[in-house]
Amino acid sequence: MSNTMQGAHYPQMAFDPTWQMHPAYATATAFNPYNVSFDFTRSPNTSGGSDESMSDGSKIDPKRSPKYLEKRMKNNEAAKKSRASRKHREQKNQTENELLKRKNAALEEELKQAKCELAQMQITIRDMSIEREAYRRENEMLKMVNNKFADSKFEPPQPLRDMTNCNLPYKYELLS
Repeated sequence: MSNTMQGAHYPQMAFDPTWQMHPAYATATAFNPYNVSFDFTRSPNTSGGSDESMSDGSKIDPKRSPKYLEKRMKNNEAAKKSRASRKHREQKNQTENELLKRKNAALEEELKQAKCELAQMQITIRDMSIEREAYRRENEMLKMVNNKFADSKFEPPQPLRDMTNCNLPYKYELLS
């Protein structure tokens, strides 16, 4: 590769890639108050800005060419379109975010109500199971009493007769 820099619209210019390797480069760039910016984008022949250098018709400034202007206009339109679409997308996302926040708040409220209802139902179920157990015990006792009456010769107590005729055999109760 040669030591010259070539551009699409610029003439060849001298370029020494070893200038950064020089020992004085670090000192000059670090401590020099008049640090020179090395601009290799322009040729030394045209960087003076003289009118005679631009008077030649073969040298066209790329910033003024119709292709460049057309390219810039297209790029500007694309940038405007991109910014508008991004703004639209951000607004859409923001409205969707607000909608989801409202839905989330409503669902959280519904969840809180469902938890309260569940707690009330659990209390009711516990009370009903206690009541059911009491009914079950009472039913067992009634079955036992019923079995006593249905079995053998058990007779229901008759307090008046028992007080007066406790030792006498039955006369009239067994008549049907």
